[in-house]
Amino acid sequence: MSTEAYEEFVYDAVTLDWEAQREFQANLVEILDDASEVRIRAGEETDITMSIEGNTAENDYGEANLPGGEVFTAPVKHSVEGEVHFDMPLYRQGREVEGVRLTFEDGKVTEFSAERNEDVLQGVFDTDEEARYLGELGIGMNDAIDQFTYNMLFDEKMGETVHMAVGSAYPMCVGEGNEVNDSAEHVDMILDMSEDSVIEVDGEVVQEDGEFIFE
Repeated sequence: MSTEAYEEFVYDAVTLDWEAQREFQANLVEILDDASEVRIRAGEETDITMSIEGNTAENDYGEANLPGGEVFTAPVKHSVEGEVHFDMPLYRQGREVEGVRLTFEDGKVTEFSAERNEDVLQGVFDTDEEARYLGELGIGMNDAIDQFTYNMLFDEKMGETVHMAVGSAYPMCVGEGNEVNDSAEHVDMILDMSEDSVIEVDGEVVQEDGEFIFE
């Protein structure tokens, strides 16, 4: 991307109608705040469920940082089950990790692999026990961010994506009586939801192939 193109990209990403964006994202916040379970399916390799019961969703619409454009929450620590394939690269400590696959049982990563630089993942999971638990589920909703940049501040907000972070949870998302996952790590990884994908909340489809379905 040329400097001029990048300037235009950043400008578009940060100059949305933020009040309209807040209202759009509030639809999803309302759904998640009343929900018990989220299931995410994408392609043939991602099918993962998690409880969010008692936890709260946050609406990031450009007030806390720019660009805004995501809704995020925390899973109940031991509830995550299934497999996920992150088809967008993870860039960490100057190294690009591609094709990350994680398997969760009772909330914990029990198997992991990567097509490239798998040892970086090993380092993350060796940091502490809680690094193997999921701390965040985030849903990107900023459609002005339409390409991957290797800058997580932008990439996690990209429309038609979901990101999950292993490691530390945000305490403001964790409800009374639920355990806050506390780790030295918080590592976001992103999957494309633009095709052959569904987000279900308590069995109801709220997004299909990247398109939200709000009543």
